[in-house]
Amino acid sequence: NQLNGNFKADIQNQFVVGALSTTKMYCEIVEEQAYLGLLNRVTAYKRESLKLTLLEGTTPLLRYKKAD
Repeated sequence: NQLNGNFKADIQNQFVVGALSTTKMYCEIVEEQAYLGLLNRVTAYKRESLKLTLLEGTTPLLRYKKAD
């Protein structure tokens, strides 16, 4: 499936996810709704080197690492 949407990140580390749209293809993994729910809770971000953490307040929700 594909995920499309907008986000806004500012220099004060605030982060807001806009409206999201997804494709509706068959998939055995059903975590997509849980992932989208986490994205909608994000209020801030923290960047350290090649890692990005999306936060709700100070609580980490999602972590990403730059792929090689």
